[in-house]
Amino acid sequence: MPDSNRFQSLGRKPLPFFPGWWAALGPGIIWMALAQGSGELIWWPYMIAKYGLTFLFLLIPACLLQYPLNLEIGRYTLLTGESIFHGFIRLNRWFGIFLWILMTLSFLWFGAFASAGGTALAALTHFPHDWSPRGQTLFWGYASIAVFLTAILFSRVIYTMIENFMKAVALITVAGLMWACLQPDVLSAAPEFFKGLFGPPGPIPRPWDNRDATKLLTAITFAGLGGFWILFYSYWLRDKGSGMASHAGRITGPITGKPETITTRGNLPDDSPENIVRWKSWQRFLSLDTLIGIGGNLFTTLMTCLLSYALLFPKGLLPQDYELAVVQSRFFEVSWGPLGRVIFLIVAAAYLWATLLI
Repeated sequence: MPDSNRFQSLGRKPLPFFPGWWAALGPGIIWMALAQGSGELIWWPYMIAKYGLTFLFLLIPACLLQYPLNLEIGRYTLLTGESIFHGFIRLNRWFGIFLWILMTLSFLWFGAFASAGGTALAALTHFPHDWSPRGQTLFWGYASIAVFLTAILFSRVIYTMIENFMKAVALITVAGLMWACLQPDVLSAAPEFFKGLFGPPGPIPRPWDNRDATKLLTAITFAGLGGFWILFYSYWLRDKGSGMASHAGRITGPITGKPETITTRGNLPDDSPENIVRWKSWQRFLSLDTLIGIGGNLFTTLMTCLLSYALLFPKGLLPQDYELAVVQSRFFEVSWGPLGRVIFLIVAAAYLWATLLI
């Protein structure tokens, strides 16, 4: 039984009216855009390029496993207005602090996403022209950090800037991948590819490399938005002002944003009968918003895997780490001309910079 004393410090306020679907949706789109990162662009396509359809049947269960987890993470924030880490601290202060430190340490390598996005733009522009490929990659990586930092500092409301950027990322990636998947070479491989979703099609096409065990585990764990990333869904709901989080205030840019009072301590809905009706609307929103994140990410991951199966697997191309974007773009260029290469590099940069911004 949960200890009710942990919530005695919370106040009681009315649950806000549901503002309508167009105004409420957003955190799930951010989730979808952010989840289009390393697992979707690197690890799953890598496993498909190397082992064909052998492990594809694990993709859908790995993504759907996140639905009940994120549903409960979101429910806590909608009912209290607090982030999920406040909930961990209420459960046990030392447990919450330990998780926070562990999460912080796990994100120390976030700069890799900046350099990965820089790799795509360096291959696209070859700028600065007199620099080495590594120097060009670092230039674009540092430039992206500077651009995003400036955007955050000058944003009136930081969440609004992030949501708008992520909507653009989602649109670019989905449109670009759909265009690529509609090419004849890819469509011809689609029937056999979709059969692989229901189980391994036959013997593994090449001997198993034990070094790929961690890559397969990473692909499964981070399908969708795995690891500590799933906890960010709570923060997006809070900054969006969903449910009881509307009483918490919003984080503004320190330079041009209008300062607001940010309430760190949450509130529970009061006992009025109206709150029961309002909560049903918020529950429906949470279910759909979570499905947008999961379903949209699963859709884009399937497309990157299909491209890998159609374009890389037959050629025996085995890209390593963040070179995947460049390897795929080169094959697109051979098959479909310079436009294919440009589109895929733009999609790859959007993938990885979305992760960097969050």
